[in-house]
Amino acid sequence: MFSVNRLFQFWGLFQLAAFAVASDGFVKVDFDVYQGLNLSAALSGYSHISRRDGDGSFDVSLVNEKQFYVSKLQIGTPESEVSVLLDTGSSDLWVMSTKNPQCKDNGGSIDCEQYGTYNETASSTFHDNKTDFSIQYVDQTYAKGTWGTDTISLTEGLKLENASFAVADDSDSNVGVFGIGFKGLESNPEQYSNLPITMKEQGFIKKLAYSLYLTSAESESGSILFGAIDHAKYEGELATIDISKLNGDYAYLQIPLTSVSVEVNSNADNQPSDSSVPSTGSSVRSFNNSSPQSISANNSQALLDSGTTLTYLQDSLIQQVLEQADKNASYSPLAGAYTVSCSLRLPGNSMTFRFNDEKDIKVPLSDLVLQTGQDPNTGKAICIFGALPSNDIILGDNFLRSSYSVFNLDDKTISIAQLKQTNDEDIEVIN
Repeated sequence: MFSVNRLFQFWGLFQLAAFAVASDGFVKVDFDVYQGLNLSAALSGYSHISRRDGDGSFDVSLVNEKQFYVSKLQIGTPESEVSVLLDTGSSDLWVMSTKNPQCKDNGGSIDCEQYGTYNETASSTFHDNKTDFSIQYVDQTYAKGTWGTDTISLTEGLKLENASFAVADDSDSNVGVFGIGFKGLESNPEQYSNLPITMKEQGFIKKLAYSLYLTSAESESGSILFGAIDHAKYEGELATIDISKLNGDYAYLQIPLTSVSVEVNSNADNQPSDSSVPSTGSSVRSFNNSSPQSISANNSQALLDSGTTLTYLQDSLIQQVLEQADKNASYSPLAGAYTVSCSLRLPGNSMTFRFNDEKDIKVPLSDLVLQTGQDPNTGKAICIFGALPSNDIILGDNFLRSSYSVFNLDDKTISIAQLKQTNDEDIEVIN
């Protein structure tokens, strides 16, 4: 999630269902799934797809809805519970204040209580740093307030003392953000220890690192493992790639993307009967590209970002991919995406991303091709390609579901391997 290049067009909320107690050196938390055009609609049950430990480890479970990942935090004394978006693409934690005039309780239109608010004046352990906080996103939503410190519990087994965060007493957004990226993305002019750094400083983890495990689109589980790797969650070997600098500094979690290729082996005769490709009036064409050709990405920097729903690629790259996958694909200015045949969602079709000319991650096209509705005139299903045109390469959740990713901010590396969906665990602390 970026304050400089992110346009929010639909949101998903993953709300904590129950806490699990600390066990064997890590903590696992389960979540429920909601979806919608915004968080309010999500919690109202509105659903629509549209564009846009003792070991020194902690395991915080997530839930995947092809959008965003939200954790609940307990802040202050007495504790206030707030929901925040988990985001590898930013570095600050900010939460909603009870004083926000745009909340319904204060005469505004936002139902802040659904996601939780924090009353800094009611917390005996809050300290106001007397430093202004302000952030604005491309969609013009904003948050303003003040920086401070307080006690923060991510789970029952992880309580941080004097943790730094911002309290937004004026915002037209509807939920706070839990950024876990590099210090270089902090919005405060004076860099500080964000929550992951504070976890290390207070002895909860040994290394400023975390592993991200997002399961299939149909699953309601996943995990982020602070300070450790779960070797059961991937196939083959992890490839460790140096994070690329930006203007001489480490800011974004990005690595070189060497090339992409697409493999399509589908036709109307083997169309599945399940809902992945609608069988009634769906738009189905025959393809056969069993010998995919590599398409160079020129080792362009690719950002791995859990705060982005879809994937973003240069338009020229997308056009070359679709030339191989669906010659009849066409760009829709209204959707801001390419419309493609829904038959690309058939099993066996995939797109491979090659990184640093050494590691391949294969993504099912069922994760990259999204059904967005039906043509009102023909009744045929409408699908878009979930890689949208952009000047930058951002690999969002529809990529990360196929990649077991280990972000080591201390060593400035990202390790990736093909994700393996399993309930087994083989956890090793990162030293």
